[in-house]
Amino acid sequence: MFTIMFNLFNRKTPDETRQRDTCKVRVQRFNPDVDVKPHLQEFTVPLTSETTVLDALHYIKTELDGSLTFRRSCRHAICG
Repeated sequence: MFTIMFNLFNRKTPDETRQRDTCKVRVQRFNPDVDVKPHLQEFTVPLTSETTVLDALHYIKTELDGSLTFRRSCRHAICG
């Protein structure tokens, strides 16, 4: 389970304009070996007008936390 929270910022100063827009992705994590109950972990990922939830999850896995796992069929013409 995951929750996407989009946080787009109004840019006013030149320094802020150079920063990329981001969104916060909260992922429910549970490892039965160490966790008593599931917990939410929050990640900040770059956001463009073309970013999908799958893109955000791939970014988290490749750039932030390689231990993230998820199942998907998207982009293989087998949605469902």
